[in-house]
Amino acid sequence: MDAAYDPDNEQTRAAGGGDFAPVSLESSLLDENASLLQELDAARTALRAHEDRLALTLECAEAGLWDWDPIHDVLIWSPQMERLYGVPAEAVRAYADWRLCVHPDDIVQAEMERAAALRDRLPYDLEFRVLLPDGGVRWILSRGRGFYDEAGTLVRVMGITQDITRRKAAEAERAAEHARQRAQWESTPIASFLWQAAGDDFTLVEFNPAADRLSKGKAPEFLGRTATQIYPDRPDILDCFRTCLAQQGIVRLDSDYRARGTGATRAMEFTFAYVAPDTVLLQAVDATEFRRAEENLRFTQTVVDKMTDATYWIGADGSIAYVNEAGCAALNYSRDELLAMNIAEIVAGATPVGWAAHWEELARTGTLRFESELVRKDGTLLPVEVQATHVVAAGREYACGLVRDIRNRKAMERALHASEAKFAGLFALSPVALTITRVADSVFLDANEEFVQLSGFTHAELAGHTALDLNLYADPAQRNAIAGATLRNGRVAGHPATIRTKDGATSECLVSAAVEEIDGVPCFLAGIVDVGPLRAVEAALRAGEAKFASLFELSPVSLSLTRIDDGRFVDVNHVFEQTTGYGRAELLGHTALELDLYADPVEREQLLADVERQGSVRSRSLKFRTRSGVVSECLISVVVVSIGGVDCYLSGIVDVEPLRQAEAALRAHEADMLALLENTDSIIWSVDIDYRLTACNSVYRRMVSATLGREPVIGEPVFVAASAATVVEWRPLYDRAFAGERYTVELERRIQDNWRWLELRFNPVRTAAGDITGVTVLGRDVTEHRQAARQIEEHLAEISLYYDTAPAGLAVFDTDLRFVRINKTLAAMNGVPVEDHIGRTVAEVVPLLEEQARRLAATILATGEPVTDIEIVGETPADPGVTHTWREHWYPIKRSDGTIIGFNVTAEDITERKRTRELLERSQRNLARAQEIGQLGSYEWDVAGRRLEWSGELYRVFGVDRDFPLTYDAIAAMIHPDDRAVNDAHVHAALASGDKSEFEFRIVRPDGALRYIFQSIEITRDTAGIPVKLFGVMQDITERKLVEDALRRRERTLNAAEQIGESGSWEYDLATDRVIWSDNMYRIFDVDVGVPADNFFERFHETMVHPDDRERVRLAFDEATAGADSYDVEYRVMRRDGSIRHIHSIA
Repeated sequence: MDAAYDPDNEQTRAAGGGDFAPVSLESSLLDENASLLQELDAARTALRAHEDRLALTLECAEAGLWDWDPIHDVLIWSPQMERLYGVPAEAVRAYADWRLCVHPDDIVQAEMERAAALRDRLPYDLEFRVLLPDGGVRWILSRGRGFYDEAGTLVRVMGITQDITRRKAAEAERAAEHARQRAQWESTPIASFLWQAAGDDFTLVEFNPAADRLSKGKAPEFLGRTATQIYPDRPDILDCFRTCLAQQGIVRLDSDYRARGTGATRAMEFTFAYVAPDTVLLQAVDATEFRRAEENLRFTQTVVDKMTDATYWIGADGSIAYVNEAGCAALNYSRDELLAMNIAEIVAGATPVGWAAHWEELARTGTLRFESELVRKDGTLLPVEVQATHVVAAGREYACGLVRDIRNRKAMERALHASEAKFAGLFALSPVALTITRVADSVFLDANEEFVQLSGFTHAELAGHTALDLNLYADPAQRNAIAGATLRNGRVAGHPATIRTKDGATSECLVSAAVEEIDGVPCFLAGIVDVGPLRAVEAALRAGEAKFASLFELSPVSLSLTRIDDGRFVDVNHVFEQTTGYGRAELLGHTALELDLYADPVEREQLLADVERQGSVRSRSLKFRTRSGVVSECLISVVVVSIGGVDCYLSGIVDVEPLRQAEAALRAHEADMLALLENTDSIIWSVDIDYRLTACNSVYRRMVSATLGREPVIGEPVFVAASAATVVEWRPLYDRAFAGERYTVELERRIQDNWRWLELRFNPVRTAAGDITGVTVLGRDVTEHRQAARQIEEHLAEISLYYDTAPAGLAVFDTDLRFVRINKTLAAMNGVPVEDHIGRTVAEVVPLLEEQARRLAATILATGEPVTDIEIVGETPADPGVTHTWREHWYPIKRSDGTIIGFNVTAEDITERKRTRELLERSQRNLARAQEIGQLGSYEWDVAGRRLEWSGELYRVFGVDRDFPLTYDAIAAMIHPDDRAVNDAHVHAALASGDKSEFEFRIVRPDGALRYIFQSIEITRDTAGIPVKLFGVMQDITERKLVEDALRRRERTLNAAEQIGESGSWEYDLATDRVIWSDNMYRIFDVDVGVPADNFFERFHETMVHPDDRERVRLAFDEATAGADSYDVEYRVMRRDGSIRHIHSIA
């Protein structure tokens, strides 16, 4: 506004205006003008006050005013606008100036919203950011409205602008906090449900994924339903809802629950928590496994006390804290005697220094295993093996030792050393060819001279080689069959095998083998008998009983000795036991006829008649019946021998049925293999080093015929009809295999006018010596496989964004377990970048998990069904050396025809969750151990529901089993009649007014035993002060009571003995200069009971000891405290009546 027309201008008021002529004023006009001037000044004062208030309001609200003339593009700002935008008002005079101040990302949206509001003649609110000169950003709320002329033209826009930066920051923080809370809600492993009050009922409004998993996917069906509808037969759950809402606190309920979704009954722990204003959070934990673990733990506690191995718990100071029944029996001490002893008293040679070193090593390593000797009550030594474990229970450290009597083992070790010496001599001198080879690599470790003669190889030639290296088996499959049977059964007897000697000659032999551990290394001990010289071996057996006994037991032939006079078995070897199915104890003392071993007894009679007539029978075919009733054809040889002067039949039986079965099985296996090669869909062919075709199947023949127009011919080069380009392409492929490489390649080939993708696997063919003699190629048509992979990739592209950002590990495999897709979460779990997964197999990326993945894939391919909630355990490159556990779900990916073309897998690392569960279980075990050691148990009594729960140890304390009815009346009945009133008074007083009470009482167990019990109880009350829970701890203090009674009796006995013997006992503490006297000491010195106490020595020395003896007493005392072995001094004391007593003091 121009100053010339400003009515507030002083010149205007003085001159009456620059363009007004002076006129004469009447008195009334002057008075009227004066009145008007006063009103004008009052209005100006009010306006300035209003402007001041407006400025203060705008400053407090961090706001400014603006006015824009859109016709002339003039923008006017209040001073506050300069602070909000950070620029002077002179810099923003037009719309374009304002536009430059707005953040580029917000200007378009702001303009669109404002234009729409002005077009519809509506007020508007815009939120946008402005760029400050210092580079900062400020959030602005701009509220405006338009003003229009009569024609509807926008002529003016006015508004207010407010700084909302802090509000925006608070909104962002609230959004982040909401996201964090939502993430916590979604990720918590505890099943959680939100219920909203609906009258006297509650409606389920939300649940988390853990709740959905707990209900096996049934939770969505319950949304919007009420607690009464979902739990119609569980009024206790509805009561908990109502109590929680009424008390606005937390309510807990432990109960068995039958899930409506699955029908399974589980032990559940429910927690109801109030959420303002009308909502209850229900959290459910499946405690079934914990309850089962607790039952198992209680069973384990009983087993430990009753186990046959001795168990000792030793404290850090060497004191014995616990010993089981076997530990007491081992040392012939009672439990009370042992618990009063120290480790040095029961371990031979133990010293405090040695125990301290042992404890330090045990605490450092956690476990120790060693041998030692314990001192029994009678002074004899007991050799033992100790397995010690460092245990922390109830805040104290113990060495828990499992001690096993090894007297028998020691005797066996001595016998073993003697046996090993005998074995070495027997091994060298045995007439049976014997060998020792390692199980791990089949390398010869030793062979006796008989084997050297049989094989023709020297010891040096055998050492470091295998039987296959030396071509000892004419048929290597026989050797593999013997090794396999031995590993499966522990031993094998009389297995036929054809042995080739060094000069190439072959012999039909019987091989017996067993797996034995020699110097800690598993080995095959094998005995080989040439069937041809068997008769000579039988004749040699008659030459001496020593050789006979060795060969008899080691022979792979079933051997038996029967007395001629009554036909009863005198001895049988292990092979005979295996052949007949009877044990040695069942055979000895019985006859073959009693055991029905001969299928035809007439054949036995004829056999014995021929033996009696001829002296022996060789290799006669007979049928024998085993214990299971199986009849098999055998060859039997019988000779008459004299054993200890008793004539006996020595019979050797060879079961020829396994050999014939093995031959038939081999022929059937060869036929099956040929049929398999011919009927497979794979392409198989092989060539020699000259590229000549040596073998092929029908698929290869059809493929070559379709490609070259002629069938391949065995013996011809594979390139005989191929083009030069084909030879150039294929020869390097064969050459790579000839160079020793095993590899796989994919090629695209035109077959019968169709382009097909082939996967070919080239494998070099080697001799036993390792020389390459040819190449075998195994191929398959993977065209559909590649198409399927392409379809999978196209499908994955649609969900790529969600897939890659999922918080769980996700992957897609083809049917060969190649990675087709993987998200970053799972790649991080594996410790390998995403791109390094694609196209590689599980075996190549995470080899330690391959076997488990293969089993899952095989199951899905066989059933077509998904496999969910499976735990995979192993290591990945992400955390080498550390075992992780993942919960995985595998789903088949199918075509429309149902064919499985891959697997969709989700994985969640639950290592920490399992570790937490293990820590919980360990804590529960420690609690149970502490209760067992302390002979105490706990209980909880629901006062309103009158439901009582005991810990496992209380059943043992009361001497009852788990079927004992846990009622107040049943327990009160076991309380000693004299103590029931005391117990009731304490319990009722605590319920009525107190919160805690401790007292002792006695119980009478069902077996009549009287036990002393210490009880501590605490009361939990509701907000109204009414008791709702009573928690108590009971400890069996019988042993302590017995000890206290024994101590009191012993003290009375000691006092009586001292009084009779005119003696007294005392104990002096040098550190505190305090003394403890027995009662008779006061009588001897004639002083009042309790007088000697503090500063005892000086008072005693100065007032009681005779003056002439004081120096001698002090000298003896100083020598004793300086380290002398004893204190022995005679002196006189002066009594109150003036008498003198002579004292002899020993300490």
